Amino acid sequence: EGTINARREREKTKKQKVRREMQERDSKTAMREIVEGIATRIKGDNKQET
Repeated sequence: EGTINARREREKTKKQKVRREMQERDSKTAMREIVEGIATRIKGDNKQET
């Protein structure tokens, strides 16, 4: 009984950890995409001026 519950708790915390890491990775990717989008937009504006 106790070992089954302990195993279940470990699996739950492992899933939560994986989910948290995926969310962090997604937010980092989103930030990078936003930064790259701003950078390309600035380059585009510079091209239009010349």
